Parts: sequence; structure tokens; C-alpha cells
Amino acid sequence: MIGMMYLVLTALLALNVSTAVLEKFSIIDKTLSDLIVEDTKANTAKYKGIVNAEVTGAAQDDGKQRAKQVIDLTESTLKALDDVKERLKHEPGPGGKLGNLILPKDLVLNTNNAEELMLNEREPELGKNYEKLLVTYQQQLNKITKPLFVKSKYEFPPLTKTAADYESMKEGQQVGKPFLIFAFHGVPTQAAIATISQVQSEILDYEKAALDTILGIVKGEVYEVDALVPMVQAESNTIVAGTSYEGKLFVAGAATGAKPEMYFGGNKIAIDEEDIGGGKIIKMGKIKFPVKASGLKFNEKGVAEASFNVKIILGGKNKDLDQTVKYKVLKPVATFTSATTNNLYLGCGNKVNVSIQGLNDLSALNLVLPDVSQGSIIRTSIPGQFVILPSRPECKVRVTIDGAEIDLKTFKAVPVPTPLPRVQEGNTVYDPSKGVSASGTISVFCDLSDPNFASTNPEDANYQVASFVLKVRGAPIAKTGNQANLSGYNLKSGDYVEITNVKVLRTTYDKRTVDVPSNRMDKSVRIR
Repeated sequence: MIGMMYLVLTALLALNVSTAVLEKFSIIDKTLSDLIVEDTKANTAKYKGIVNAEVTGAAQDDGKQRAKQVIDLTESTLKALDDVKERLKHEPGPGGKLGNLILPKDLVLNTNNAEELMLNEREPELGKNYEKLLVTYQQQLNKITKPLFVKSKYEFPPLTKTAADYESMKEGQQVGKPFLIFAFHGVPTQAAIATISQVQSEILDYEKAALDTILGIVKGEVYEVDALVPMVQAESNTIVAGTSYEGKLFVAGAATGAKPEMYFGGNKIAIDEEDIGGGKIIKMGKIKFPVKASGLKFNEKGVAEASFNVKIILGGKNKDLDQTVKYKVLKPVATFTSATTNNLYLGCGNKVNVSIQGLNDLSALNLVLPDVSQGSIIRTSIPGQFVILPSRPECKVRVTIDGAEIDLKTFKAVPVPTPLPRVQEGNTVYDPSKGVSASGTISVFCDLSDPNFASTNPEDANYQVASFVLKVRGAPIAKTGNQANLSGYNLKSGDYVEITNVKVLRTTYDKRTVDVPSNRMDKSVRIR
């Protein structure tokens, strides 16, 4: 299932997330909600198979009781999580009560409600109860299933994951942050709701694993030798393109004692023996392969159908067991963040960070411009970070994984800030009320009309005055560089010199030197 949306949880208040990306979180949540309904139905059917099993005995009776406990625990936990999601769809009300409902069209664009509710220091109950709910579910489920895993000593892992639980984030800025801060700080409301839906999906996966183990004990379904079917127990039935599909291929039914050969896509795979509980040992073949977006057809919800073939050969069977295993792939959603707004700067190196929720390995991620006339893109050494150098007022950036396009982002590019003149005599900035010395040396520097440009694009904010014309009593005097000594012009108090025709150069991110329009650099300087 889709991993937690930790790649959009970094400094979101200071960075820009486009409306298109926020809207796609709503699509992801709708898809997850549909899958939750499907998984709930599947687990309920499995539970009925356990309850209706005809085999009797102490182990079977115990298994049925534990199955009921698992079903009840999961149902109550999912209901409580639905209540949390409903709270996030309302504005905060007095005394922890529900406020006004946020309309769906406004909820998609809301970036603060989830954080204000889940991280409210004055009324922290909602966030703390949410965390406690997940901890309690994991603890209670392990308590119920512990007798089933005596040999393997397996325990369901915590649901309250932090950065330390993700290999790609163990050395990042998120390490050390508590669960609630990691999960909700700076997260848009719709993304937070989708995150909780993802946790519900994980809980259903836990429930499924527990019921599968119990089913093996009570023999809710018994397969005759001639009805054996190859099955794949997937780590997740829905994954993001670019991540890996993981599953276990096994013979469903009376496989004890069998010595099968297992094949995935025509290639023989290794087989392990695993204890599924109740003293039953079965043969399992592990399957893992990268899932790519290329060649898949995604529907309007961003879901594509995919499949692979498996085969099992059993000694003494005249016919091999072949099956096509189907699974669903969610289209990756690219999230762009940068220190600037949606507008890039023309001819400058604009750094953007691109993340794909659930995709840890970004090596296959790339940004491509349709043609060179729109500019160029440089990949930095930081995973997911690129530098866009637009050469036109608008550029369309293709987001690809393994060469397959998954998104198209349109950026507007604006000219670099116009330089403004700053005149100094030594280290003193020129003050018209005080003037400058008739025998002093003045220097002309560039200030920026947009002061943020220097911080967002430091490699491009290198403005220098290359030359200018100094007018003394109307006579033009060409000056090279940014300085002029006034001592040789017999200037008197009250005279003015004019700085005109200033030529400004700028060093760019890619080490070019370019002219900068300097129509606002003229300046009159009074002699004191």
C-alpha cells in the first residue's frame, strides 16, 4: 500500500505546492477508500470461512474465538479512524466539538486545518488519542495472535512510523521528530486524510495476515490434490509505480510434504519453508520485481491493472499449475517544492525538489523539457533535486520514471529583478541631504528591486557595474568599472554630477556573463 506521505512533510509553509498536486491528494484518498471497502469485504469473507469450518477440535475453537477478536478489534479501530478523518473535514469548534464543515472544494485546497487539530497544544486530545489508537491496535493484535506465532515469534510492527523507520530518511532532517510531528506538521488537510486512509489500509493488511494464519489452523478451506491453485501472498496489493512488488508464492491447500518447483515469469525461483502457525510448514517462493509506469494504462482515478504469470510443478502431477496474478498500480503523483513561487526566473538556475509519495528510490525519476528552446534542466547530486534554467516565459516540464511520463508541470518564468543604484563614498551610502565631497571617490553598486532574489537564487544574484557615464556640467565622461574620482573636475558645493548609461553584468548559475537591463540605474549626486 502507498507509504506515508513523508516527502511532502518538509517546510511546506515556506515552500510552494501547486493546486494541481493538492487536488490529486483527493483522488488518492478516494482510491484508497475504495480499496479499503474491497479489503474489508475480502477479510469478512475470510472470517466467514473460518467460522463455517467443519473441522472441530480445541485448536479450531480457539482459532475461531481469536478470529472474532481480530475482526472486532479491527472494526472498532477503523471506525475510530473514520471519526478522526471526519474531524479533519470540519473547522475546530469550541471545547473540542465539530465546527463548520469545510466544503469539498475548499477542503482540497486547505493546508492548515489538519495541523491545527492534530498538533493543538492547548487541546492535544485528538492527536494524542489518534497515536494511542494505533499503538493500542498493534499491542492488542499481537496479544491475540501471539499463541499463533510461537515458533516464528512474529510480531506485527508498530503503525506509528517515524523517519527512522524509512531507510531513505534515516539521515534526513526528519529524524528524531515524534510521530505526530512527522505525520502532520505542514501537511495539507487532504493529504493528512489520505495518510489516515493509508493507515487503515495497513490495519486491514494486518487483519488479513492474522486471519490467514487462523485459517491455516481451522482449515476454513480444504483443497483436494486435483484442486490445488498457486497463490501469491502480496506484501501490498496496491503499489506506486517505481517501487518494488513483493509477495510470496505458495501452494494453497494440502502442500505439506510436497516438493514443488516454482516459476515466476518463466524463471525458477528459490523456495523456503515457512511456519504458518499450528505446526504447519509450507513451501513458499519469494517474488520481488520493480513496477514501472511505462506500458500501463491509468484510468481517471490514476489506477492501472497489471499482472504476472506464475507456475508450480508438483511431482506426480501430469499438469502444471499455472495462474495469472492480477494487481493494481497507482499512478505516481509528483510533488514540486522550491524556495520560490510557481514563477521561475528567466535565464537563472531555479532549484526544485521533486518527490513521489511512497517512492524511496528516486534514481529513476527525471525531469525533461520537450525541446531545447525552452531551456535546460540539470540534475543535482541530491536525490530528487533539479535545477531548471528556463529560456522562455513559459516552460512545460515532463516528469518521468524510467522514461515513462507520469506528470506534466507548467512553469511561468519572469525576468530577473531590475537593479537599482546605490552610490557610496568609501563605505558611506550616499545621502542627498549630506552630499559627497568634491574631491572624493564615488562607487556605484547594484541593489535589487526584489530582495528575495538573492536568497532564492544566490548563484544568479551577482550583479556588477561594468561601466557608466559621469556627466559633469553636462559633459559626458566614460568610466570603466564602478568608480569615479571627483577631484579633477573643480566641483563646488551645490553642484551635481549625473550617473547615466550604466552597464550592468550578471554572472549566472551556469557561469555565463550576461547583460542586465539598467534603465533604472541613473542617479544624480550632489556636491556638499
